[in-house]
Amino acid sequence: MSEHSGVETSINNLKSEHEETRHAALLALADAVKSTDYAAQETIVWAVGDYAARSKDQFAIQIMKDAIEHPNFRVRNIAVTALQWIDSEQTATFLIQVLQTHPNSNARDTAAERLGTLIDSRAVKPLAEALFDPESHVQSSAHLGLKHLQHGGYSMSDLVEYLIAKLNDSDPQIRQLAARWLGSSQDERALEPLVNSLLYDEMPAVRASAAMSIARLKDQRAVDPLITALTDSASSEIGKVCDHAAGALGEIRDTRAVEPLILALKNGCEGAAGGLGAIGDSRAVDPLITAFRQGNFTAAFALATLNDSTGIDALLDALQSEHQEQYIAAYSALQRVTDPRVVEALEAFHKTKQFAEMDRLAADVMRQIAKIAADVGKNLNK
Repeated sequence: MSEHSGVETSINNLKSEHEETRHAALLALADAVKSTDYAAQETIVWAVGDYAARSKDQFAIQIMKDAIEHPNFRVRNIAVTALQWIDSEQTATFLIQVLQTHPNSNARDTAAERLGTLIDSRAVKPLAEALFDPESHVQSSAHLGLKHLQHGGYSMSDLVEYLIAKLNDSDPQIRQLAARWLGSSQDERALEPLVNSLLYDEMPAVRASAAMSIARLKDQRAVDPLITALTDSASSEIGKVCDHAAGALGEIRDTRAVEPLILALKNGCEGAAGGLGAIGDSRAVDPLITAFRQGNFTAAFALATLNDSTGIDALLDALQSEHQEQYIAAYSALQRVTDPRVVEALEAFHKTKQFAEMDRLAADVMRQIAKIAADVGKNLNK
């Protein structure tokens, strides 16, 4: 209680007519913002920020600048807002400096996100560079900042050229990030460089990222290179290249890919099931049934998506399987089907299996399916 009372007194003292009293209050609040609870921290920064905006007091402004590295993200954002009240142009200069040089990743993260909202052309280059920050949360905030700038009317043409150049960097992590971010550009100039990375980069993670980005471009010209990549079974920390290539073909939805995807499915490319389901060609039904019975549970959802009677029958038959993962995968997939006979079969299934155990197992299977979906690039829509 006494701590909060002291904070309230110091905030009130910012209104004093005496400079010494106001300065003493700032000293006390600068210390308190590091030690009080989060709600009090936010109150302090609002109060000091308001005072800084009204008085242009340099010590108060410095407290706002120091708050850029505060562990409370709301405190960081309040501080930046206060700095904008004082001078938006100088705030942009400050945030660019923070983004480029500050050792604290929280500070860089806030600077990246808020720079985009200032709609300042000087922010494009530092934000582009921050896409390659060592910390992934800073990369994501830089991407968000660039989207703000794009919505504000700034051209991202130079950014695309910058990212294309990074595909030739000697550092494979840089190449992987460049491939990843190019997919967000929705710029057709990215297609050829990404195809080149997909087919020829020495690192599987770069090839996989290229496939994921090609999926977002959805360009028919990529079909043949993606079909070629279906034979690339190399694994990386983000999954197999062939799985991502199959996912990209599913996004493009060109029937030329059906037979190559069926062959890839038979050769063990699990992601081919999802691609076939997305394209929706009946030629995939029998191969998907075989893959499902062999343990590819993504195939169950592809069969449900195709909604072909033969495939639905296979899923209904699987409800009687002795193998838990198989009947739970079938149950999970069939919940997407509205056919009355399927609804009736699922109701009967409830009566023959223990409901709580079934739901637990269904959740486990769904997590496995979600992981496979992430591995074929479904998680790159942010």
